[in-house]
Amino acid sequence: MKHLRILHFLTDDKFLDTVIRNHDSIRKDVINYYVLTLKSGENKEDYKFQYIKDHNRVVLLYTDEIIGFVNQNLINAIIIHSLLSAPIEVIPEIKNNIPILWVAWGYDIYQLPINKPFIEVPYIYSPLTERYYMKFLKRKRGNLKNTLASIRDYLEKIGIYQTKQTSKLHKTLKRINFFSGIIDMEYQLMRKNKFFQAKESVYVYSPLEYSGVFSYPKGNNILLGNSGNFTNNHLDILNLLRSRNINENKIIMPLNYGGEENYVSTVVSYGKKYFNTKYEPLTEFIEYGKYSELINSCSSVIIGTLRQQAMGNISLAFEKGAKVFLYKNSILYQYFKNKGFIVYTIEDDLTKAAVASPLSESEANYNFQLHKDLISNRWNIKAIERIYTQFEDYIAKPKNS
Repeated sequence: MKHLRILHFLTDDKFLDTVIRNHDSIRKDVINYYVLTLKSGENKEDYKFQYIKDHNRVVLLYTDEIIGFVNQNLINAIIIHSLLSAPIEVIPEIKNNIPILWVAWGYDIYQLPINKPFIEVPYIYSPLTERYYMKFLKRKRGNLKNTLASIRDYLEKIGIYQTKQTSKLHKTLKRINFFSGIIDMEYQLMRKNKFFQAKESVYVYSPLEYSGVFSYPKGNNILLGNSGNFTNNHLDILNLLRSRNINENKIIMPLNYGGEENYVSTVVSYGKKYFNTKYEPLTEFIEYGKYSELINSCSSVIIGTLRQQAMGNISLAFEKGAKVFLYKNSILYQYFKNKGFIVYTIEDDLTKAAVASPLSESEANYNFQLHKDLISNRWNIKAIERIYTQFEDYIAKPKNS
């Protein structure tokens, strides 16, 4: 059996240094190549990484250089870390004897294709956020009839939309051999798509600098959301906190990652207007250690997304012993309840009394231990080793059988 030579398609994201570190440390006989695909007009010499620190391990390529790179470096396996990382028109061109694993992020499967997502959630935005989002699209295009064109313009900029986007995505997915969602139930949901033929893999991203050490909350602050993305439904959650007189706790809101500028500005204005000094928006990048300390000051974490998202923040919440509130019809609530976690609903359980009453230390430690079993770095390494075995078995199997 020849050695594995794996090409990883990456985006410039916060936790991908951990991906590089994990893969480089597992097996010395596996050679890993990390590729970030540049858009047309971007200059390799001028490109500045925003999040990845170990960028000396990353190769910058244009779309038309990828097949040549695969052939030149004798690549015999590929991992796509989100569809946003790989030009979808290139994937079907890769030789069939090369196994491809797609590790799907939330946007990949809950918002693509734009006319009919692979996994359909009844609605992604709560009422206030949806109204703002529609106004945002109307403002951007000047006409609500063109909202799909507005989304298309955005997707063209990030290289994921083509005129026949849906058919191209379907063609790409037919070329995918293995699939891993961020949570296991996503594979079964993807199987409802007739064109989806991939076998299941389990790829687990390690939380950033995961300590594996239990820490009970050191304050009664509230963490709300994980980014500046509309899908956090910030306005609806702030309005709910206001209507339920939950106004004695500091509200820490991460808005320094993703998000549209006017939306973030609107959320900040709303928070300051109704919660004054009790509202602390995070709009500038802060180091992980400082962010971890902020989460440790929170006894409650509210995640208002209805699709799979914010797994990193939820991981930190369990590590720090916080009480986690989720929408009861969200994918995440179903997932964590099915796994046995102690989690609460935003609709029914988010009250002033509930926020004032943190998890007991035994309850917090129970969540921590359960989470540690699910997503610890040790389990992550085992999952990667199993993926390597899947690749090796695929490569060894004659393709005409």
